[in-house]
Amino acid sequence: MRIFSPEERKQFYENLPRKRVGAAVLFLNERGALLIVRPGYRDDGWIVPGGVVDKDESPKAAALREVREELGIDIPDMKFLGVGYMPDDGTGERIQFIFFGGILSDEQSAQVRIQDSELEEMKFVSLDEALRLLRPNLRTRMRNCFNAIQRNAPIYLEE
Repeated sequence: MRIFSPEERKQFYENLPRKRVGAAVLFLNERGALLIVRPGYRDDGWIVPGGVVDKDESPKAAALREVREELGIDIPDMKFLGVGYMPDDGTGERIQFIFFGGILSDEQSAQVRIQDSELEEMKFVSLDEALRLLRPNLRTRMRNCFNAIQRNAPIYLEE
């Protein structure tokens, strides 16, 4: 068996494909409505809270950080809901970890404060309304995520 030199090993890893990794968090209120947000930095519709996983950051840590930054709330924990793969659409391949942040009480929902520098608006909506408002590539994912929450079973999604 041939052993790679340190330089060959470095070159091998540098030439591996790169994928962007994201983390998203779903929250429901006590009436079963989904929390969606409208970012100010894009014009293609509503999304769920979340963002890009930073270097040396786990997807779960990124999800907790994004919730704190975007919504101004700290949640003690969240449940892994699934993972989705999105092929290159001109911006590169993406892998998104999806978490369920749980059901926010009315008191917790009232504490949510969106980050003005990133988000323009937030609201809780029914699944049907969310499917009309969300970006097209999120619609199928959200339907499947709701099913996963109801089944209490993680999902794998591919677009």
